[in-house]
Amino acid sequence: MSSAAKAVSLKCNVCGLLLKSVEECQTHGEMTGHADFAESTETIKTMKCRECGKRCRNLEEQKLHANFNEGHSVFVPCEESDNVVQTAKEFRKVENDMREDAGLPLKKKSSSKDDDVMIIDDDDDDDDDD
Repeated sequence: MSSAAKAVSLKCNVCGLLLKSVEECQTHGEMTGHADFAESTETIKTMKCRECGKRCRNLEEQKLHANFNEGHSVFVPCEESDNVVQTAKEFRKVENDMREDAGLPLKKKSSSKDDDVMIIDDDDDDDDDD
């Protein structure tokens, strides 16, 4: 048996956020400007809001969610099957929830029939002339 513990997550050394993959590190880095990551033996323990079911992977995400959603302050452990995003539509919802909690512009569907095409709505003024 090896004396070295196996890494099960990646950790941002700037803010302490635990991440599951290199892709999540890249996204986190793009959103925050953080660029210092390391392997970690800490397990990501996902909790969900008892009120709406939003998944939060750490105390910081829980605090953000509770601050932006009145009455959403009780979190319960997720079942393993609760952690799986099943569809692209569910992924977009989860991503927009995270962007909203972080104060970033939301993504919205384009007018294209292609369900996988998304655009970021970062335009502060409404210039829809429809």
